[in-house]
Amino acid sequence: MSSVQLISGANAESADVAGKTLAEVRQAYQDVLNIDPRAEVRLGGKPVGPDYVLQEGDQVEFIKVAGAKG
Repeated sequence: MSSVQLISGANAESADVAGKTLAEVRQAYQDVLNIDPRAEVRLGGKPVGPDYVLQEGDQVEFIKVAGAKG
């Protein structure tokens, strides 16, 4: 099983998305997890870019930056 934990605020899901890029996953789960389009993406607390290829066991957090206008 190639499960990846996806977290956006109070929403979380374990998904079989290993091998896909963050950009692909963000687009596919934007509505399901209510991911803010401006949210930063972090893996292990560190920022990662949209071309990162997810690995089994990764925990990805989509974080809306506090104090961001708009």
